[in-house]
Amino acid sequence: MIVPDRFLRAGTHVPVLRFLGQLMDFRSITEFGCGIYSTLTFLNQKYFPNLQNLYSYETSSAWIKKLKKITHDKRLHLIHLNREKPHWNRRDWHAADLVFVDGKSEHRNDIMSNLQYLSPLFVIHDVFHYKRGFRKFKFRYIYQLPYMGRKANRITTGIASNEIDVSAIDWKITWEVDWYNLRTK
Repeated sequence: MIVPDRFLRAGTHVPVLRFLGQLMDFRSITEFGCGIYSTLTFLNQKYFPNLQNLYSYETSSAWIKKLKKITHDKRLHLIHLNREKPHWNRRDWHAADLVFVDGKSEHRNDIMSNLQYLSPLFVIHDVFHYKRGFRKFKFRYIYQLPYMGRKANRITTGIASNEIDVSAIDWKITWEVDWYNLRTK
C-alpha cells in the first residue's frame, strides 16, 4: 500500500488510535499537541464510544482557535501550554486512561520521561525521532507504517507502558479509507 505523502507527515497515527479505541475502553485521554487527526479521532464515538474527557495541551494558540472552530464537543478541554519550557513537575496535569504525545517536538522526550505516572498507556506519534523518552518505558512496541518508500523506517507510531505488555498485543491494524478524508469533514 502506498500512502500519500501528506498523510505520512500528519496522520499516520490515526489507524493505531482507532485500533486501540476498539480494543480498550477509554474514558479519559490526555493529548499533548492537538490536531485535526488525533483530536477528531478521539472525539469520534465510533472509535472511542465511552470517552468522557479529552484534555488537549497545546502550545499554539492558532491550533486552539482552529479546533474551537471545528468542534464544539463538550468533552474537549483545550489547555494552552507555555511554548518555551513547561514545568513538568507541576501537579495539575490530567491523569488519563491514555496519553497521546505529539505536538512540539522539543517537548516529547520530556513528556515521556517526566509524566509516565499520568497513564498506563502512551502513544507517541513519530517515535523514531524521540527514542530517549520512549526507552524509559518497561514495555514498548513500534508500529511501522505499511509503506514502501525510502523513509519507511522513520514513519512509526510508538506504543508504550509500564503496566501493559504492549508487545503482546496482536497489532493487526485495519486501514480504513475514510481516515484520509478527516481534514475535509
